[in-house]
Amino acid sequence: MDDIVVSGVDAKTLWRRAAAGVYIKIAKGLYLTREPTPGELLAIVMRRWPQAVVTGTTAREIYLGEPLSFPLHLAAPRKLPRSAYVAGYRTQRLAALQVKQVRVHIPAQAIDHCADEEAIELLEQAYQGRKAKSVLEQHNSGRRLSRRARGLIGRASIGSDSPLERKLVRALRDAGHRVETNVLVGQYFFDLYLPELKMLIEVDGYQFHTAESPDTFIRDRWKANEATLAGYTVLRYSGSCVHYHLNRVVKQVTQPRPAPMSSNGVWNWHSGIIREVSWARYR
Repeated sequence: MDDIVVSGVDAKTLWRRAAAGVYIKIAKGLYLTREPTPGELLAIVMRRWPQAVVTGTTAREIYLGEPLSFPLHLAAPRKLPRSAYVAGYRTQRLAALQVKQVRVHIPAQAIDHCADEEAIELLEQAYQGRKAKSVLEQHNSGRRLSRRARGLIGRASIGSDSPLERKLVRALRDAGHRVETNVLVGQYFFDLYLPELKMLIEVDGYQFHTAESPDTFIRDRWKANEATLAGYTVLRYSGSCVHYHLNRVVKQVTQPRPAPMSSNGVWNWHSGIIREVSWARYR
């Protein structure tokens, strides 16, 4: 890649040859002999600006394993150039992780330069599972996050294990409930917890549970029983319930208690049971 970087040429010649289409101007002082791929350019600019870290959309693409795109988003303690190829941001918040030999902003800081929905997706992918909250705390320890980043973290479903869990978390929060994820109650973890209702919710994927071991089967029943006897309301939904009937799930979770038994059995309306849809993936 070094052979495509123009060096040892005076500024007047650089400008003239770039105007003639011989060289490609990437940014001030950086000219190439041909169009680079995003990956090639990333390696070049990280060597040219060693104090920079990858941030924003480019950080999201790296963390999520997506193809890189232009412009590359970089953050540094000094002003960086901006062009169709590079978007530079000046900041002193430069905490980074080494990912595939590239210094990448920690997700909680990279989101400052992402659109809201992209930022939330990055947070939920980067901080999932039972250790997510402690990892996020480590990343934030002793560091000042922007007001916007704190707000986005509050909106994201930190700790959720699956897209369906995150979908339910967002719907319940939109309905006005405080929802915690991957919560330890006694000796057991539960997917969701609504403190004001003292309610625990499990979202069960059909494929996962058909492959579960007898030990897991016993543990899941026992933990639900212990939580119920300890005074919690325990609800369990299949993935297809959340995917196809989210409104019904939210309504059931939020209805006043005690609630009357429904006069319309689930077999009469659930899409997975009456086979209106392809359900096996979510059931």
